[in-house]
Amino acid sequence: MLNSKQLQNYNDSLRSIYCWSAFPTRYTRRVNGRPLPTFSWDSDGNLLELFLKNGRTWFKPDGNVRTSLYGDGHTSLVSSVVFSPDGKILASASFDKTVKLWHLNGELLKTLNHPNFVSDVRFSPDGKLLASAGYDQIVRLWNLDGSQLKEFRGHQSAVNSVNFSPDGYLLASGSLDKTVKLWNLDGTLLKTFKLNDSSVDKVSFSPDGKVLAAVSSERVTLWNFDLDDLLVRSCYKIGDYLKTNSNVNESDRDLCDGIGTTK
Repeated sequence: MLNSKQLQNYNDSLRSIYCWSAFPTRYTRRVNGRPLPTFSWDSDGNLLELFLKNGRTWFKPDGNVRTSLYGDGHTSLVSSVVFSPDGKILASASFDKTVKLWHLNGELLKTLNHPNFVSDVRFSPDGKLLASAGYDQIVRLWNLDGSQLKEFRGHQSAVNSVNFSPDGYLLASGSLDKTVKLWNLDGTLLKTFKLNDSSVDKVSFSPDGKVLAAVSSERVTLWNFDLDDLLVRSCYKIGDYLKTNSNVNESDRDLCDGIGTTK
């Protein structure tokens, strides 16, 4: 993740990566590969991740290569890459219809198969769950052991982006169908935000979780919403499920304790 002192840019025509700091220093790294690479930073802002179709390269902020991996990588365009919150695992999504989990030593930990292209992947804030967005119009929730927990259905076209709220209770998804959908983790659709003139490329929450942003081709749209009210209504709906369903982890049964009134 970029901190306030760093900025990254990729020049497609020159196939170079530029890394700036707030101080008058710029590091440049030449990239010999296509298509457009995907970037990510660890939680301390110390490592830049570059994914290409034919392999993976990790750059330190000073421009030096840390690790390159070929062979076990993706076989098509890599659409998204993200570090786990503790910086120990990498997740990558690809048009080869997979999400791959990697150890930082280059070991492939898991491959999560999908029926269609995967456009985005995100870790939950506690690092225990993974969400993926697909061209089959479905958002999926996963355990890190590779087991699928839930499917979120409701979009009418490919889902481009998915993101967790900062507290980890909610998911937002953005789609080519020109909507952003807000979900509870049990799959309940809480709210749909509509864009009239453009598909949604990316979705993101503000750090306090009170503002949802959607990026489209020509603009950024912001929505304010009452997170506390959404949580109360969500817990009202899923209280029994959390307490009684045998598939719920014991550590998750008290997620709604103290949030409004559950039944």
